[in-house]
Amino acid sequence: MPDLITADQFQALNKKKPAKGNPEHDLQCQVVSDFDRDYPDYEGLLYAIPNGAKLPFKNVTNKKTGKVSRYCPEALKLKAEGLRPGVPDLCLPVPKGRYHGLYVEMKYGDNKPTAEQNYWMQRLTKLGYCCRVCYTRAEAKHIFKTYLSL
Repeated sequence: MPDLITADQFQALNKKKPAKGNPEHDLQCQVVSDFDRDYPDYEGLLYAIPNGAKLPFKNVTNKKTGKVSRYCPEALKLKAEGLRPGVPDLCLPVPKGRYHGLYVEMKYGDNKPTAEQNYWMQRLTKLGYCCRVCYTRAEAKHIFKTYLSL
């Protein structure tokens, strides 16, 4: 006779796992939408720098060595056009107070800025830009409100 399970155990077995998605992307979309709504005088000036774009790579086999490597023509094109790893996610090119503009690096959950991102934020700060790391919509609203009131 097969083992019997309770109704709760059965439901737990059939419960769908939440979709992974891209919570940092979703957060950034909400932040940009909030900004455009809350600051109509600056609408469209907050823009994304797509360094974290997930591009499709192809596996290519070297005919001589048999070694497989990843290849993405779009990534090569973007690098040639000036794509720089570590540049913060969002830029607001509006001078306020002593700053030339604002850069915001979006993070979600326990994610921390990478070494490249820290390097860029330190470099931009030395050049007169305000740089912030943001984890929530509320934090983003506070960052923009504080910056734009300088």
